[in-house]
Amino acid sequence: MSRTIVYGQPFHLHVRSVLFALKEKQVAYRLESRDRLEIPAKHASRVSAFGEPVLDVGGFVVEGAETALRFVADGFTGPALQPAEPRERARMNRALELNYAEASTTLGLKIAGHYLAAVYVTEWLDPQVSNDIFSNARKTVDQFERLLGSDQFLAGDRLSIADVAFGALLDSIMETPEGDLLVPQGTNLRNWWNRVSARPAFTTTRPKGGALFGFWHASSAETPAYDFDLSG
Repeated sequence: MSRTIVYGQPFHLHVRSVLFALKEKQVAYRLESRDRLEIPAKHASRVSAFGEPVLDVGGFVVEGAETALRFVADGFTGPALQPAEPRERARMNRALELNYAEASTTLGLKIAGHYLAAVYVTEWLDPQVSNDIFSNARKTVDQFERLLGSDQFLAGDRLSIADVAFGALLDSIMETPEGDLLVPQGTNLRNWWNRVSARPAFTTTRPKGGALFGFWHASSAETPAYDFDLSG
């Protein structure tokens, strides 16, 4: 298979997820800025607006955060990132659904975005998130805790792309005061976090300055794409 090119900003969490997965699969890749993306403008504008990664594998273009992540799991040899057992695969799929449809808002935008908003808004912003925002974030985390159960990873005893995606997202939250409250010490989810965040593929793809700084950097580069509605 031809050498993979990843177009995107390495500090954007969706791009980081793909890089994390590629490292786990031991796939060599080249990272390019999105301004070098040579695909039709209607696609490039969407990618630019939402910070989505784009893969180019020998001229075959794969777009979209979850689509690109699943392609890495399916399209390359190396350690498996998807379970073969149907029940474990269902757990992985549910975790991915929660990550992209819910956690990216309740945790990413509403928690990490709260700290980003302080950079952009002119009026004073209470550094503590509202009770409603925290409550919604807690409900999201509860669902991941139920999926995890007593296992080592979200889909069972082996790392999957669900752990990759949620780990990249949670990284920015764990740098905030809410991190220890949402994922307290002594819980199995905290043990999961310690396990995932210690993996070489996780640490080598971590944005310089930390995940929250990377989240801010991605947002500052794409300010028009973010709506800082921090209400519950």
